[in-house]
Amino acid sequence: MRNISLTQLIGLNNRPWLTQPQPLKPVFRIPFLFDYYSVDMKPVSANLFPGLPNTDLWGYVNYDGTVSVPPVIKARRNQPVLVRWNNKLAATNTAVNHPFINENQIPPMPMNMGPVCGNVHTQIGDAVVHFHGGEVMPGSDGRPTRPIKPGKAVFDWYPNRQRGATLWVHDHTMDYTATNVYAGLSGFYILEDTQEEAALHLPSGNYDWPIVLQDRILDSSGKFVYRIGGIDPATNIRVPEFIGDLPLVNGQLLPRMQVEPTWYRLRLLNGSNTRFYNLRFHITDLLDASQYGMHPDIDVWQIATDGGLTSRPAQYESNGLLLAPGERVELVVNFARVGNSKITLYSDIAIPYQGAPNSSADYFPLLGFEVGNSILQAQHFSPDTNLRHIPDLPAPSTTPKIVTLLEKVEPIPGDVPGISTPQASMAPHGSFEADGVTPKSMHYCEGITVGETVVLNATEDWTFSNTTGDFHPMHMHLMQFQVVSGGQNLMDCNGVPVKAMKDTVAVPPGGTVTVRAKFSPYKGEYVYHCHILEHEDMGMMRTFKVI
Repeated sequence: MRNISLTQLIGLNNRPWLTQPQPLKPVFRIPFLFDYYSVDMKPVSANLFPGLPNTDLWGYVNYDGTVSVPPVIKARRNQPVLVRWNNKLAATNTAVNHPFINENQIPPMPMNMGPVCGNVHTQIGDAVVHFHGGEVMPGSDGRPTRPIKPGKAVFDWYPNRQRGATLWVHDHTMDYTATNVYAGLSGFYILEDTQEEAALHLPSGNYDWPIVLQDRILDSSGKFVYRIGGIDPATNIRVPEFIGDLPLVNGQLLPRMQVEPTWYRLRLLNGSNTRFYNLRFHITDLLDASQYGMHPDIDVWQIATDGGLTSRPAQYESNGLLLAPGERVELVVNFARVGNSKITLYSDIAIPYQGAPNSSADYFPLLGFEVGNSILQAQHFSPDTNLRHIPDLPAPSTTPKIVTLLEKVEPIPGDVPGISTPQASMAPHGSFEADGVTPKSMHYCEGITVGETVVLNATEDWTFSNTTGDFHPMHMHLMQFQVVSGGQNLMDCNGVPVKAMKDTVAVPPGGTVTVRAKFSPYKGEYVYHCHILEHEDMGMMRTFKVI
């Protein structure tokens, strides 16, 4: 079967229309106590583009059989959620394959190492659910080495005491995070603070859309193709990351969205394995880059990041907004002055992203907006307003802990002679080679170091120092943090810095980013890792312990 190209997809001229994702229904809800959900992880079939065959996926399916791509759990602050996650990807003790064509050319590089990780061996069909951005106890965080075997289930408790935010859930199985997420195991978890939202009068209801951005390879039979490990003939080095040819937005290939000429709230999630997006808009729905850089007459403001609302709306620059894998951003967009027109959301950076400037050569259309003439319910927004009080975390008295991001390029046992593969890893704070100077990488399954041990409620600065040639989006479980240096500078309409909380931050090649985190509210072991999923599976992940 031949793969479908973006040019072929555009030529089909019948792009799908997005429908607003509907939240999963709880089995029952006890006000002031908790909501109970039962969610199956199971094979599903979905149509991604009119006229193409259905595509086999793995999905999070509601207890009543309702399939939603992407699935959405909508929760309320201070109303806990209990979820029973049921692994129905295969029958008990039955071998299963992923629902895609696997063209991984890299010899196995298992992380679990048997006895070193407590004799935990994962396999295809295992699942782990991580509540990304959620402040939860260790047992409900989604430990990579605690898989849910086919035919089994676990209960996870999400207290929802944190501030409202666009969060998400995704698979986190040791060695299989990249492939399980690629198969479809991810979805939104939207935590609402109803009192806060009501006071701000942000766009809501039909004007509030969660949108997940992903990329895929699709063959003409309708199957996804997972391809990594191709060899660069100039260097004899394999490419260890997945790069898709086609944009997948809310489970649809290159879709369109009907909007009214008023304000919309777009909750954007980068759910891709590797691809960074530089989010831009251009006029018309021509998808040949002929309108590249032609910014439409729309107002765009950033109102939230990973941890929820920012202190004030931040200015959106027309040359783009960088969104790394795992990151979320919320934009409010006013289509009032562009009624009866078409607009395209696109990206324009090279992948794997190494910081090269944006270019029309890297044009990658994502989503079309078709703006109507009439308004059913006008929405309002003022950019000169306070959104949320975000106090500065106090500066710690200790020096920052340094986590060094590393990459070695060497042959893998069992590979073709003369071929090397980049292997990403990390050196935790205080880990050095025998010379006492050179950072020493440590495998995920090696013991937690003194530098990775933190006292409950302590505030610490962690500096991620990137010695590699790629951007790495670094994610810390348990809590949100503040970026102290090296991150994106957000400014409000008056040129005043905007405060934000994050759980994932992009670290540039050869650069450093320092984050400040209060390690709370729970004790226990949590992981931190690169959110390029192939890097995570490769070993760019470690554990910290709160005591």
